Amino acid sequence: MTTCSMVRTLTALAAAWCSATMAQGESIQFPPIGTVFAGTFNLGGRAIPLPEGRFVLTANGFDEPKLLEGDLSKPRAKLARVMLVQTDAQKLRAAVWVSVALKPPSFRFDWVTHPCRKQDTLFRADLSSSMGTDGEDCLLVDHRVANFTVKSQGMFKQTADWLSQEKIQVPVPVLIVATVTRMEGWQLVTASYAFNPEVFGCDARRYRPWADSPWHRQRISDDVHKVRFVESVTAWGKVVQTQFKQLFIGGQPSMERALSIYQCSGSGGLQAP
Repeated sequence: MTTCSMVRTLTALAAAWCSATMAQGESIQFPPIGTVFAGTFNLGGRAIPLPEGRFVLTANGFDEPKLLEGDLSKPRAKLARVMLVQTDAQKLRAAVWVSVALKPPSFRFDWVTHPCRKQDTLFRADLSSSMGTDGEDCLLVDHRVANFTVKSQGMFKQTADWLSQEKIQVPVPVLIVATVTRMEGWQLVTASYAFNPEVFGCDARRYRPWADSPWHRQRISDDVHKVRFVESVTAWGKVVQTQFKQLFIGGQPSMERALSIYQCSGSGGLQAP
């Protein structure tokens, strides 16, 4: 089977799996690792928007979260988690990791987490007060250093292993990440969209502590290209934040086209996974 044929087959499998997942609701089954997705990824009945291009599923699993309050004797909601990646010229271009709460047998609990309390970030938008409930609606944009290392755990470890097997360069020194979180009652959806500035021609591979990074909010204004790159990631996060509102009222993502991430220099062309 050629690479193109394989991509078409996996994409068709992904589409069939998405339809089945929407019918299954909380009793989901994950597609095989290596399945290719484009446009959206359906998790627990939630259609999660994806940036432009094709993404490969590299990790999945379930988790029983601890950040809850209520009757401890009652069964709690479980989280379904996935990670998908996009590569370009043997480098990680982008990654998306998502957590979705599955419908619980009992609703007598609340989430105890405050995603917008973090202050030292590149961008922060807390729209919780506009919800009219006790829920939370938050967008944070920040930079992460030393990603997909030998010390990574959970889905990051699974993905680091997959990247290594595919000869993709790891670790990744810097990622600019937009994280969108929305919670209402038992419902919770959070998605992090990470972009590698090196692939977009914005930075060379440099390993620096988080506080000393040129991407830190206290230094980023020194480089207009870095600022524009972060602004483009922020713009994508704002679109997703709006789409998540639709998810909670039964809607579907309605973006006419995916927003492009700012290209500092170079071609930055997409390659098929």
